[in-house]
Amino acid sequence: SKPIPSDASKVAELARNEAKKSNDPEKKKRLENAASELDKLAPQEVAAAKELAKDPKNKDKQDKLDKIHDQISDILGQMAQPDSKGKA
Repeated sequence: SKPIPSDASKVAELARNEAKKSNDPEKKKRLENAASELDKLAPQEVAAAKELAKDPKNKDKQDKLDKIHDQISDILGQMAQPDSKGKA
């Protein structure tokens, strides 16, 4: 079966592309680190979503997926920090 792409893996790809275009070393490093973290979370997100889909009323499985989404949100927040020139 074909792997299901997660939003995290899509955003990781966007972050990598932005890092390649950036001339700001801090921003480049921040985006590359974010992409790496998102790559780690993407398969966890998909697995947790599949588990929850099998048992949608299971609070522990919902909490696990919510925790992963919180981590992804934190990374997105870090990516949005302005660089040394004040640009996000």
